[in-house]
Amino acid sequence: AGNATSYLTTTRPSTTIIALEGLRCACNSSRLDNDVLSIKRMSDTSSNSWFTELHSINGLHLCCRQRGPTNAPVIVCLHGLMDNGASFVPLIDALAPMLPDKLFWLAPDWRGHGDSDWAPGDYIFAYYLADLDALIARYAGNRPIIVIAHSMGGQVASLYAGIRREKIAGLILLDSLNVPEADPDDAPARYREWLDTRAAPPTARTYADADAFVSRLARRYPELARRDTLALADIWLRRDTDDRLRLAADPAHMTKNPYGFRAAEAMAAWADITAPVLMLDGAASPAKWFIDESTREKRRAQINDLTHIELADLGHMLHWQAPAQVADPIAHFLSSRALVGPA
Repeated sequence: AGNATSYLTTTRPSTTIIALEGLRCACNSSRLDNDVLSIKRMSDTSSNSWFTELHSINGLHLCCRQRGPTNAPVIVCLHGLMDNGASFVPLIDALAPMLPDKLFWLAPDWRGHGDSDWAPGDYIFAYYLADLDALIARYAGNRPIIVIAHSMGGQVASLYAGIRREKIAGLILLDSLNVPEADPDDAPARYREWLDTRAAPPTARTYADADAFVSRLARRYPELARRDTLALADIWLRRDTDDRLRLAADPAHMTKNPYGFRAAEAMAAWADITAPVLMLDGAASPAKWFIDESTREKRRAQINDLTHIELADLGHMLHWQAPAQVADPIAHFLSSRALVGPA
């Protein structure tokens, strides 16, 4: 898919190697004394080449894929839970010819995902906001940016767009804002489950080969063709030292969270968004039924300047399933709102 190459190389979070293949970067943070480690320039120095860096952000090294001149307008692509930034490469490849040549694309791996460091302790949601804030300061300074965000990445970006309004020029949400409201009466059970998973943390599921993982992935995303699930496995899996494959994401993300989602707080942040927002949802996505239609409408109504489009036959991983189809409305939105110049 896109420019991605093979990712099934030997690496574990505990190793002391520094390695990169394709759009990957991996290292042991204890080996890095500098704030940034530039890993490798991909292909050449043109606007189509990728440059991958590890940045020290809030005590962790985050893997950041980037392409284009750093002084150009910035578009940040934020992935969802258990995914990584490489899944945006096909969408960026589809979008790039529709947009000006001089754009700076950034596709980081969230903490505990892809080739970024795993965090000690729990993954508190607010730290994703802090990581995004630090990444924007590092790459954009005071320049407002455009954000394209999928699923959990959209939850983070939508909150941030209301909290740091001056930082966001435009926001594109892909199949997001569908987390169910937490029931306060479930709080005791949530805390019990959190304590139980603290005592017995989840471990990474491993696979003898990619086909074993692809079979599971196909059940989760039945809308994806086999070539798409194989390509997704290629960017999601890493090979352990025992020669078995595992997800690159930290299994600690599966630890039960003691804090429930408080929709009223999120909607207060969404109401403060001043940037224009494009929301693209997959009509065939099971995520749309996490909440009912009236709740979805109520949430959309909180955003002052919202364009909502539902894309027929597309599922939750819509940007991976049909990057060209997803790119079209994004390119139109960006140009019609004068967020970028003509191609």
